[in-house]
Amino acid sequence: MAFLDRVRGADVYDTILVFLYILAAIGIYKLGTDALITFAVTTTVAVAIDFVIYTIRKRPVNFRSLRKALITASFVAFLMPPGVALYLPALAATLAVLSKHVLHLPKKKHIFNPAAFGAFVTASLFALPVAWWGADAYAVWILGPLLIYRFKRLELPATLLLAYGVLSTVGLYAGLNTPRIDVVLMQNIPLVMLAFFMATEPVTSPYTRNGRIVFGALAAVTIFSAGVVGGIDALLGGLLVANVFTPLINRFTAPRLTQPQQSQTA
Repeated sequence: MAFLDRVRGADVYDTILVFLYILAAIGIYKLGTDALITFAVTTTVAVAIDFVIYTIRKRPVNFRSLRKALITASFVAFLMPPGVALYLPALAATLAVLSKHVLHLPKKKHIFNPAAFGAFVTASLFALPVAWWGADAYAVWILGPLLIYRFKRLELPATLLLAYGVLSTVGLYAGLNTPRIDVVLMQNIPLVMLAFFMATEPVTSPYTRNGRIVFGALAAVTIFSAGVVGGIDALLGGLLVANVFTPLINRFTAPRLTQPQQSQTA
């Protein structure tokens, strides 16, 4: 209980950064130098771009302000195949960071999950497979729930995984050759990692509980549909499509402010 209390009280960005670095260490141990170089490239590029942008905008530049760049860089690295030409992870990291600063709504709320956007565009342009080399099954299933415990957003990944599993099971019996829900949860670790670590990103997911349930179900549908149709990376493409609907979901699930009724006098 003391450990869980410490997790609950920890800074959100510090927590996710530590968890991502644990996943990175496991992946680098398994894959070696190529994974380490990919991770170093995305980290260097993402931090450098944010550093320049913050300096131009006269915003404070320190570890605290650069943590989001480190988080984005980690996700981008995981999605890029280790051993590819270094300009590819560099491009993906560049697109990811710039998407936060350019493709945004009022109040500087970016539309797309930055890492998903950068990796998806790069993978699509250069016909790259999305690697997910940081998705170690045991680590993801241990760290993912701990992260959600800290975020207090269990309903989003739970809905996404359950809805996707149901769709996949229905697809199996409909002749689509998709796996049963138990196989999805045990073997589709990239989907599990996306549900726990990426779909829950606060800016690009709804801020109400009901909204997150709707978003999780929508993401499951878009990811499953993209997988059935083919032609793009289903996980990243489906998540990005769901991101587009976040403002609309927020609008319809936000608490309504009721006007106080004025007392009538006789």
